[in-house]
Amino acid sequence: MFRVERDSLDSDFRVVLAPPNRWPFGAIGIDETDVIDQLYDFLAAVDLAERAGCFKATDGQARDYILENVPTRPSDSLFNAYGYRIERSGVNLKPNLRLKVERAYFSSSERSDKNYLGVSDAIFDVTSDTESSLRFKQAQPIQYAPTTLAQTDREGSRDLGILDLKPQRHYRILFYAHHIPTDQSFSAALIGLNDSDRLDQFEHFMRADANASCASPNHDDVQCLEFRGFVTVSVQIPIELNGQPKFVDWGTEVKNVVPIKFSESLKIQRQFANSYFDVTFERSDPSILDLALVGGDRLSW
Repeated sequence: MFRVERDSLDSDFRVVLAPPNRWPFGAIGIDETDVIDQLYDFLAAVDLAERAGCFKATDGQARDYILENVPTRPSDSLFNAYGYRIERSGVNLKPNLRLKVERAYFSSSERSDKNYLGVSDAIFDVTSDTESSLRFKQAQPIQYAPTTLAQTDREGSRDLGILDLKPQRHYRILFYAHHIPTDQSFSAALIGLNDSDRLDQFEHFMRADANASCASPNHDDVQCLEFRGFVTVSVQIPIELNGQPKFVDWGTEVKNVVPIKFSESLKIQRQFANSYFDVTFERSDPSILDLALVGGDRLSW
């Protein structure tokens, strides 16, 4: 379903993707998981070709260009932008995104209302350096509620280990909740590598073994940080609402930020190939409200 071929009219390469009527989103009689695996095998081959110098300078972005062009439902825009699908449970991080780490604290191992002490929030910006490698910067000091919790906290400070991770071309958040038994103390992991194909392999390893962890042997080349305890890790994306910048949790849909009564005057712009384009949709079709927002989206009404 996916291939790279020479253009018959010149020496450029042409990327051929599966057409919408064969792509598994809504198609009948096609194993969706099998086709997704085909796509990732294809992306791995593209990564190899890119590293071998087969393409003009794309700065390691050939995979992103392909994903942006894969036809999907409006609710699946997280796949186009960040390669996210629930069965793979990984989100590719990009500059200008944020990571929010929220921890709850209890006076004993029994997690109940009577033992609840409070919560802490830590926010980290995803940035890039001159070599297009991703780094993490603390956006604000850890916030505690109540503030007295800061005097006894021994867990939240471990999250600052994000700042010690080495710059890598690719970083990804894995959400363990989709594939790790509930009795494990893992919530998520942050993994990074310069090689996106190798990163796919490591993610597959983590998903395949419920006992896998950052401490597993033979993975010294991987930047890996686990989040343990009663903790939630979420990705936040920057959007613009009527000209005002705002960060929202990834997975936020149009209907979560636009009043329904203004949907008829709604205008949406999205970045593609470093330029903004209008998102066109039928005014009479309410499915636009299910559009999952991605970083950089502009909405006005």
